[in-house]
Amino acid sequence: MVRTQENAWKIGLAGFLFPSAVTSSLVYPLARSIPGLTGGILFLFFTTFSLSFTYFPTVAEALDELNLMTSELGQLALSSAMLNDVMQWFFMAIRYIYSHGIEALVSFVGIAVLHYLCHTADYTFNYQENTQRKRSE
Repeated sequence: MVRTQENAWKIGLAGFLFPSAVTSSLVYPLARSIPGLTGGILFLFFTTFSLSFTYFPTVAEALDELNLMTSELGQLALSSAMLNDVMQWFFMAIRYIYSHGIEALVSFVGIAVLHYLCHTADYTFNYQENTQRKRSE
């Protein structure tokens, strides 16, 4: 299990850095040749990250179609894709906070707290329900 986690981190990080490097090597030279492109280096940075990701649902659908979902390779691919997706959403949140200011940060923190509270409430409710079910059996 630990070996699979280590491999998922390595593959996920490589799957994050390699496509980003390839995309940035194409985006930066093209951006210089497009007149009127505004947004500066930050725009190019986030454009690179937006273009270089493979989304988790796409990977899951491909693995399911190939019947690899339950294999060790499929689990490793799903773990790596999930890690890659988390990194992508993190950078998109940073971009949004940067472009919209403190209001976006407050909204982001509020949504994270609400998600945590709902998840905790759901877990607590299910735990109590399962405990009552076991007592009645």
